[in-house]
Amino acid sequence: MSSYLLSSKMDSNNFAQDLFIKLTNKETPVFLCIGSSRCVGDCLGPIVGELLTKKYNVNTTVYDNLDNNITSKNIDNYVSFIRREHPISPIIIVDSAVGSEDEIGLVKFSQGGIIPAGYTKERKQILGDFGITSIVNTVGINQLLFLKGTTLKIIWKLGSFIAESINKFMVKKTNFSF
Repeated sequence: MSSYLLSSKMDSNNFAQDLFIKLTNKETPVFLCIGSSRCVGDCLGPIVGELLTKKYNVNTTVYDNLDNNITSKNIDNYVSFIRREHPISPIIIVDSAVGSEDEIGLVKFSQGGIIPAGYTKERKQILGDFGITSIVNTVGINQLLFLKGTTLKIIWKLGSFIAESINKFMVKKTNFSF
C-alpha cells in the first residue's frame, strides 16, 4: 500500500506516477467512486466522480457522482454490472475512511481492492482490483457520527487531490505509446 500526503504537491505527481506504474499494461480502468452526498464525511467518492467527469472529463468510465450515489446498499449490483460491461478493465474503488488523528488527510492506494464502508463492520468482502481511500476523520465509538462531523473543506481538498492525480495518470496513460 502506498500513501500520499494531501499537503504535498509533489505527492500528487507521485500518486499519478504510481497509478501509471501499476496500471500501464492493463486495460483502461473503471473508477467506482462510492459514498453518499447526504453525509459530508462519506461524500469523498461522489466528489471525486463529479470532478473526474465534469472538471477533467477523463477518458475512462466513472461510476458515481453527486447526483447518483453508490453506497454499501447498492454496490454489489454495480460491481456485477461493471464486471459484465467491462470484463477486462480493472476496477478502482474510491472511498472515504476513518483512522487515527495523525492519518487525517492521508490518501492510500492499495492493490487488491478494499472493503467498502469498512468502518461499519457490516461488510467483509473485498471489492475491486485496486482501492483509493482517504482518511477523513478519526475512529470513534460511532464512526458514522465521526463521518458526519467531517468538514466539507477537508473532503473537497482530498477529492481535488485524488481527482487531479487520476487525471494526470489518465493523460499520461492516453499519451503513452507502446
